[in-house]
Amino acid sequence: MRARDLIRPSEANWLTVILLMFSVSIAGGQAASITPFLNEMGDDLSVSDATMGQLGTVTFAGATVAALLLAPFVSRYQLRAILWISITIVGIASIITSTIDDFALMLPVRIIAGLAGGPVFAGSIAAVGRAWPNPEVRRVRQGFVIGAMMSGPGFFAPILRLIGSDGNWERGVFFFGVICLVVAAGIFITFPKLAGSSDAEVSLKAQLSGMAGVFVMPIVGSALLMRVVANTLVIGTFVFTAGFYDHEYPGADEWIGPAFTALALGFMISAFLSAKVTRALGGPTNTTTVGILGMIISVSAYAWITVSPELSTALFLVFGMVVGTFFNGLVSLIYEYSGKQQSTAIFMDGALAPIGGALGGALGGLALGLGSGYDGWKVFVTVVSVLMLIPLFDLMRRIRGQVHKVAPEPTMYGTD
Repeated sequence: MRARDLIRPSEANWLTVILLMFSVSIAGGQAASITPFLNEMGDDLSVSDATMGQLGTVTFAGATVAALLLAPFVSRYQLRAILWISITIVGIASIITSTIDDFALMLPVRIIAGLAGGPVFAGSIAAVGRAWPNPEVRRVRQGFVIGAMMSGPGFFAPILRLIGSDGNWERGVFFFGVICLVVAAGIFITFPKLAGSSDAEVSLKAQLSGMAGVFVMPIVGSALLMRVVANTLVIGTFVFTAGFYDHEYPGADEWIGPAFTALALGFMISAFLSAKVTRALGGPTNTTTVGILGMIISVSAYAWITVSPELSTALFLVFGMVVGTFFNGLVSLIYEYSGKQQSTAIFMDGALAPIGGALGGALGGLALGLGSGYDGWKVFVTVVSVLMLIPLFDLMRRIRGQVHKVAPEPTMYGTD
């Protein structure tokens, strides 16, 4: 027996969950590895902050392209390989970034980092479905993995900022690259070989031609549209948080950091507990519905009730908790209604997330420019949250009018 067989378990366990949590944290954190240092990087590279911001844009674009291109093939490759190779490339790109002193050279490196990071979140969520087919067990593990997604921007950014203090952004970006390589090694050594998904029964030709069909699948299409709108709202709120606090509470800059942490903490706590919430609410459909209504109320309260930074931070915490619950319910909904296209649909859900992120940043900035500063931004986040009712109404209509076939899932599953 080879040494590797002794190290790598035959079934997924809690170490698998931890590695997947680190994976999605890296997927969300690779942009956060750059954004804390945009000012210092711009000074060192002799470019404006606006130009440096394009590093985030190309990262989102690269992530979307890579994930969408890989989606038809996800059932044909070991998810272990997708994850460790992708995270290794992100780590190497980050280390190379820390050595570059020219913006023109840095741009293609960040595009490569975005391309590599795109499949990580989608692949991690797909891995949860393969590792734990039982829906009750899966929702618990899924909640932990989804919850860790927000730890990237919420916790990586301030930690890297601390490591790269005194303007030494190279040290912070280098450290992020090293963390990536450590996680990739952990996946390579200990990640189990997961059974193939039901998508593997579909021919490659049918898989390619049916990719677009995922968007028009009853229920699933509405859920994917929700993903785009929800990410537009969340990123459009997150990106402008610092400016919002500076505008509403001049001289209270010390609350900007806690605000980011509050959003991430609320998201993580609610996602970790979302399996119990989903059970209490009667299933993922009700969880998704309650989540959308909660997002409308909480983000509107956060944007418009500006009594004190303490209250705004508390409201941001509540918003994060609602979002974490909603995302877990949405993924569970896609699992339930995607049939034999399960892995592809879940992978597509993750692939669409950067599209919403790019829209949130672009439209939020446009609202600032056209709508009298942050008054226009407040209208933007409120309108986008209300727009989520459109796919919700369509989803409810389709659920009432269709007797669906739930993807086959065993009623019992072995323990970890």
